[in-house]
Amino acid sequence: MRGGLLLLLCCFSPYVTFVQGYNIGLFMGPDSMEWHSLRHAVDQWNNENAVRSELSLDVVTPAESSVRIESQLCDLLQNSVVAIFVPSSVDDNDLQMVYSMCYHFHVPCVTVHGREFFPPEGNDYVTSVAAAYGSTALASLELVVNLRWRSFVLIYQNDFEVSEIVDLLAVWSRERGTIPPRARVRKLPEGTNDYQPFLKYIREVLRETNIVCEGKGKIE
Repeated sequence: MRGGLLLLLCCFSPYVTFVQGYNIGLFMGPDSMEWHSLRHAVDQWNNENAVRSELSLDVVTPAESSVRIESQLCDLLQNSVVAIFVPSSVDDNDLQMVYSMCYHFHVPCVTVHGREFFPPEGNDYVTSVAAAYGSTALASLELVVNLRWRSFVLIYQNDFEVSEIVDLLAVWSRERGTIPPRARVRKLPEGTNDYQPFLKYIREVLRETNIVCEGKGKIE
């Protein structure tokens, strides 16, 4: 029986495909939406390309997510990652540390953060896949047009997002060539996650129910 099995393996060994595995690092674990999104993308790529390309991808995460960002990054590097994905949920203050370590260890870093958080010139290990500057304005414009709003409130969270808001209003005037709906701009309250009073103010004081949220602000 053993001899027959060895003979079978020898006969078919030229047709056996050995797939080389590569790890992609992510700071968030399986309890996060970022992990499930990346896991889905990796699984889809493996299903379509692993056998043909003879390589497969996997997602690895730090053993401890509560430690400092540099410790998490060291943990990922010990897993021999070939790239690190940096989602928008990574704190803005930690980005430069991540970019610097990726440059130092020559590990490609793919980020969805915009150019305002981009590393200094010369760091070729960081690639941004964020939407092109001004694209938010065009998307907001299409939303307002399709919904046929006569007025709306534009909410933003960070001061640097004001430039995108200016783009929105400029794009409307340039693309539509008509009198735009009445737009009022308000900034999210700072130091709180309870936005109910703010929304009540918009509904009862401004008498508005149409809202466009700019940036990463999360309203529950």
